[in-house]
Amino acid sequence: MNELTEQLAKTCGYNPTFGLGNRQIIQLGRASDELSAKGATPEALERFSQWWNNSIFYKRKAFPSPAQVSLMWPDFLANKCQCKTNEVTK
Repeated sequence: MNELTEQLAKTCGYNPTFGLGNRQIIQLGRASDELSAKGATPEALERFSQWWNNSIFYKRKAFPSPAQVSLMWPDFLANKCQCKTNEVTK
């Protein structure tokens, strides 16, 4: 697992230490490839986590799925969703 995929797993609440199912591995691989093509970095994924947790519209107690991270990536980059703090995407 490369660094981007590892950070994506953390962002999605997966713990590779305990093993991942085939479905999770496939989802992570697809989303990681999509995010890589969009120029995502592990550091930016970490900021995405903070953005997701602080966003007024997307604040949830649950972790995002890999597909949700890929889908919401452009909004994160554009900071389209209102966040409690502007520090998240700086």
